[in-house]
Amino acid sequence: MKTADDFWNVIGLYNSQTIYYQIALIVIGIFIVGLLYFKKSDIARALLNMYFSFSFAWIGAIFFLANDKSTIGLFFAAPLFIALSILFMIDVFRKKNHYSFPKDKLKKKLSFISIIIFLLYPAISILIGHRYPEITTLIMPCPLTVFAIIMLSMSIPKINRYIYILLLIWAITGLPKIFMFNVPEDILLFISGLVGIFLLVINWKKLHKQM
Repeated sequence: MKTADDFWNVIGLYNSQTIYYQIALIVIGIFIVGLLYFKKSDIARALLNMYFSFSFAWIGAIFFLANDKSTIGLFFAAPLFIALSILFMIDVFRKKNHYSFPKDKLKKKLSFISIIIFLLYPAISILIGHRYPEITTLIMPCPLTVFAIIMLSMSIPKINRYIYILLLIWAITGLPKIFMFNVPEDILLFISGLVGIFLLVINWKKLHKQM
């Protein structure tokens, strides 16, 4: 059975091998979100779908298949993230994910707060006692899922609900990981899952019309 030490050893190995690639992906992600905020164009939305497609494929292949190699990683997590990658790429052409920032001032503020909390993931990891390379970074399964949930939640009901549901499945795994692997920062993942489920339920009929 995978232990907390095994979990953090995988994270340390992954960070040591990929930190510069992660930084590049973070910069690209910030650029695309900025472009979406100021332009709100189909090109910006397509770029964000492609970004998520690449990032989820990266996590599936590099984090889980190449580094984690646990039973759950190989047979649940990797297939889930690769499936999400494929669905995001399909949506480049189907255009169901109509990413946008809320027009309502309160919702817009809440969205920015959510994004800031996501960006603080590594800082929270350090504050609770982890040290590089064994810290959670933004291009990891849980923070990436939080980011995707935030961007889709802001865009409800104009989203692909199947992508959203798969993200929420992974988000709910945040709760047991907090205790099994000593990852208190994953409370952010679990909370994003609960909020996402609430938004899914109250918008289900509208989401159904989108399909």
